[in-house]
Amino acid sequence: MPESGVESPICTSTLVCEQIIQDRATGKLSLIGVFNRLAAESLPYRENLAVFFSLTNGRGSVEIRLQIEQDDGEALVQIRGTHSIPSPLTILDHGVQLRNVSFKKAGRHWATVWCGEELLNRRPFDVVLAPQQPNAGPIPPGAEGV
Repeated sequence: MPESGVESPICTSTLVCEQIIQDRATGKLSLIGVFNRLAAESLPYRENLAVFFSLTNGRGSVEIRLQIEQDDGEALVQIRGTHSIPSPLTILDHGVQLRNVSFKKAGRHWATVWCGEELLNRRPFDVVLAPQQPNAGPIPPGAEGV
């Protein structure tokens, strides 16, 4: 339960992508390579990714937690931060870069956003094993442009 004068925000959107770029002049965020599926060559699989989420309708100082979870709820990554929300009309857009996330198994995964122990939003994405390409041997000279 939030302390007096504090209202938990709602999370209106959560997206998983390859990277997030912030324009220095405007502060606007650009989400690059939004995806719902990662193709792993083998497991465990390591990947850089980013998560965007948007908060509104809150007030006060709130602790926000971002997690990447397996379908069984095991957290692979957990990032915490305290955010000050001056008014319920405030919209806070956040982009978090995650480096070298290790996926242990194929299947459904989740990007989850929490306020304290309250789940605000979650975005599913799948990790799948990519089909292995047979080794066709070296490329013959002159065939590089084919």
